[in-house]
Amino acid sequence: MMEMRVLRCLVALAFISVVALPSGSVVIAGATISPAVQVVSQEFEVVDSTTLSLVVRVNASDEELAQGDLKLRLIERATSYESFGAAQDDLNAEVIDQVNFKTASLSRTVDGDYMVFVRIDRTGDDREGLNIRESGIYPLAVVFQSGDARVAQTIFIHVVSSTDPAPSRLPTTFVTNLQSAPVTQPDGTALLSESTRDQIDRLINLVNNTKLPMVIGIGPEIFEGLTNEQNPGYQVLLRQMRRTLSAQTLVAQPYVSIDPSGAARAGLTSEFTRQMRLGEDITTPLFPANPTRRQIWIADKPLDSFGANLIRDNGAQTAILLPAAAETTTELAYQPVTAMAAAALTGGSSINIATVDPFIAKLLSQETSSPGVDAATAMAHVVVASEMATADEVPNQLFLSTEDGSLPSTETMNEFVALIAESDHVQLTDEIPTQQGSAPYPLPDRTSTDLSGLATAVNLLNLSVINVGSMLPADSPLLLSWSMNAARAVSNRLTAEERSAYVAAVSSEIETLLEKIAIPSKASFTLPEKDGEIRLQIRNDAEIDLSVRVRLVSTKLAFPNESTVVLLRAGSTTDVAIPVRARSNGRFGVELQVTTPQGNTFVAPPTTLSARVTALAGIGQVVSVVLLLLILTWWVAHIRRNRRAALEQGTVL
Repeated sequence: MMEMRVLRCLVALAFISVVALPSGSVVIAGATISPAVQVVSQEFEVVDSTTLSLVVRVNASDEELAQGDLKLRLIERATSYESFGAAQDDLNAEVIDQVNFKTASLSRTVDGDYMVFVRIDRTGDDREGLNIRESGIYPLAVVFQSGDARVAQTIFIHVVSSTDPAPSRLPTTFVTNLQSAPVTQPDGTALLSESTRDQIDRLINLVNNTKLPMVIGIGPEIFEGLTNEQNPGYQVLLRQMRRTLSAQTLVAQPYVSIDPSGAARAGLTSEFTRQMRLGEDITTPLFPANPTRRQIWIADKPLDSFGANLIRDNGAQTAILLPAAAETTTELAYQPVTAMAAAALTGGSSINIATVDPFIAKLLSQETSSPGVDAATAMAHVVVASEMATADEVPNQLFLSTEDGSLPSTETMNEFVALIAESDHVQLTDEIPTQQGSAPYPLPDRTSTDLSGLATAVNLLNLSVINVGSMLPADSPLLLSWSMNAARAVSNRLTAEERSAYVAAVSSEIETLLEKIAIPSKASFTLPEKDGEIRLQIRNDAEIDLSVRVRLVSTKLAFPNESTVVLLRAGSTTDVAIPVRARSNGRFGVELQVTTPQGNTFVAPPTTLSARVTALAGIGQVVSVVLLLLILTWWVAHIRRNRRAALEQGTVL
């Protein structure tokens, strides 16, 4: 069974690119020729004993059209993805019936396309129709041939009967992941790219027109950018999004797009967690009754074991891998596209792995001029996937998206959703299974994403914001601006030049703010007493109050307070008094250090002040007087002793 699935996937991948080419035709035989055939529209589900209708466009010369034949070649029933690839070569495929038309005999539309009608018959007796014995998905090669020139396009139809037993419905979930470079620019203005606006419009139209339940990931920074008061049109768009998405399953996302595998490898786990919190801070007020779900992670980049552990630590229970995220994981192609798997993580835990069907994703990602035909081809894959899942006899769920998670054209998606809504093979749902997947999923040891350089720049920028931000009032808009610009700089949707612009915006504002603080460059002071104060003046030319930490350093002086945090009022000079105790006399230098309150960044370069201490000059005089008194006391005592001795001997001195 495993070998057969491998073969199915490899063959289907090899041929999937020619299922519905933009030109609508594939050269099957002969040399390079000019004619081309394109099925413009088709019916997908056909009940037996009814008529299948097609509109076919043939590009050829008038002579070729007059002499040409249009053939419908019915190929054996498709029961696996391998069948889709094999059906592209109708010359070698097993053809079970064929109907030929002279192009000259067919009716044409006002655009010159051919209208083709053919009966579908179960009896096997209709020589002018296509005889089909059993229900199912059938490839149908539409061939135009004129002389040696031969071109064809293969489409797919679903033949059903009113007597067919009810099929098992396969739970099917649509997934979309809308990401973009930050909408808010470094200067605070908002700029929504045309491609992002187009994706938002497609999402709104799709949900409003189809009421399709979906699992949706949208970068929270997009929502924030649309709140910009300078652009009322953005706010109108935001209100539309809030109304449209209020009942959808919204996936918790980082504030800006950041790869968890690269972040974990580069030591940005704290930054990733901070980004998740920032994202929820934005989306929660917008959708108070429909909070985003951390249990789901939509991966648009390869996920390794480090990244899986990181998203698991942030609440994810299931990772939905888009084809762009699974392209480096060879094990993906060997597993049933509908099976829920489980990846083992550190500490004995695990995370469920759901995989977006890569073949249907490729179909939905193609540019097309025949949305109905492409939708039918994708729907044929869904039906076959449902039949394969039923045969596996294990819990399955089909996940549908494009290769990168964006939305296909509105026309293709509307046609596709309409077919799915009418199908008995599908049960649309936005619920994600919570039980552990049955198949093991080996995560790669390492992805190619290297964020080490980004990590260095981000850490330095965040450190600067924290340090200098400690000077600002807690509710300062400037602090919020720095913090958010630093967060936007992390986005993996930015070019190196664009990222530098966000870093430069923060760095420039920080530098400008620090230049508003003026400290004494030259000053001298005298301490006449042992304990006293050193008085300084610090100027704040900024328009907001700022706090700084002041510290004096000297080996000749002692400071009861190692440093002092001082509030500098906006546009004024503040007197700062620092208590001091002299240790010795003399003149010497004292270093003045003014830093941010955090103490890790100098507001201005340290400067040396001059100090003169005279508080200890009277000590020598006191000592001299004491010594003199001692000497005088000794002489007085000596004279008295001599006099006493003389009296005792009867001699007058």
